[in-house]
Amino acid sequence: MYAFAVTVLIYLNHAMPWTLARPLLFLPIAALCILVLVPRNVETALELLFIILLAYVLSAASLSSIVSIGIDAEDVVALYGRVSQDSVQRKGRSIGLRLDIAAAEDRAGSVFTARGSIYVIAEQAELYRGDWVRCSGRISGPIFLSSSASIIERPLLTAFRRSLVMDLKDRLGGAGEAGELSMRLLLGSGELGVYGLSDDARSAGLAHVLALSGMHLTIIASILSVPLRFLGKGTRRIIITLFLIFFSFLSGWRPSLLRALIFRILLERKTGLDEAFIASAVILFAVQPSAAADLGAEYSFISLAAIFLLSSRIDRGLRSLLPLPPSFSLSAAASIAALIFSVPLTLSVFGSYQLGAIVTSLPLTAMISLYMGLSIAVLIIPQLSPLLEVAYAVVRWAFRVSAVFPDIISPLPYLVLLSISLLLIIIARNQ
Repeated sequence: MYAFAVTVLIYLNHAMPWTLARPLLFLPIAALCILVLVPRNVETALELLFIILLAYVLSAASLSSIVSIGIDAEDVVALYGRVSQDSVQRKGRSIGLRLDIAAAEDRAGSVFTARGSIYVIAEQAELYRGDWVRCSGRISGPIFLSSSASIIERPLLTAFRRSLVMDLKDRLGGAGEAGELSMRLLLGSGELGVYGLSDDARSAGLAHVLALSGMHLTIIASILSVPLRFLGKGTRRIIITLFLIFFSFLSGWRPSLLRALIFRILLERKTGLDEAFIASAVILFAVQPSAAADLGAEYSFISLAAIFLLSSRIDRGLRSLLPLPPSFSLSAAASIAALIFSVPLTLSVFGSYQLGAIVTSLPLTAMISLYMGLSIAVLIIPQLSPLLEVAYAVVRWAFRVSAVFPDIISPLPYLVLLSISLLLIIIARNQ
């Protein structure tokens, strides 16, 4: 119930954010449902209460992300605000970042109050989460095209994080594109020089393998557990958790990564799987409202919900029909489940999708896991950087091969996949 409810709310917020931004439309009805259910089924009432809490938090996040300025959009020549997402290098000299708006300036130089969250495309600049900036330019639909971006204030904690990130970049700088990929996997930055790899990943439906998420936390935790295996279980868990928190801090508290971190911590506190899932959503949108407008966060919740609801059933159905290795079957089932829930979002954003990830997800995830481990080793022992370049060539080749699957714009293959999945679920139930 939780996974399905989270998916519905995420899609509703994506397609019609104004609906969730008006909680008075649904909260009274939801409260009435709880009052009716409590005498009959306390457990169901509590589940509904959790869902209402998420809807309320998400509505507040949606409301805060909607841009509202005291003057007409065409009169705006500059925006002031706080960077809520690190600048990311785009093709050419431009960068992209997300800005929480605090004020707007018109042609006469007057400053007006403003609020909301907007995506900014600016000239090349190095901006970090927490920076207070002034962006000159103009509003163009849902984005702000900035001709220049200047830092007004850089908080101490942001400056500290920047110095650490720059040190890591210096350590990996000698590895060229291989080092850029390492920076992207370790910190979510460093796209300069890996555009071809990024394009191949998107074409193969494997962009999530490169985007920081729970998978990357699991990889790092697995790597850390090896040298810490001689410590007690409790001590080892505390050290790994502290390191993952530090890793999330270095990456700029990216929403998909923060969601995974909260979820992991809740599970370690013996919280139930379903409760940890929806609680991580409530906490994320409460502490980071800008995540309501983050595509990575949307994919993270939708894909995980699908895996919770469908992957085990599809896996049982697959293995009852075909003699597949358990690891491949489980990976394929997870990919199928994630695609079933996320293809509508992909179509609405990019206009196309493809299904090749069902086959390629397992081997490419394994490759990226090894690459992350090697990247960490290079940070410790820089002399290993030639091995990183070799590994990059192999990864680049694998993504290029995986990209042979064509993009699909017709809903028919998706409907076929959905039908086959439903058949597999029925078969699994009858086993």
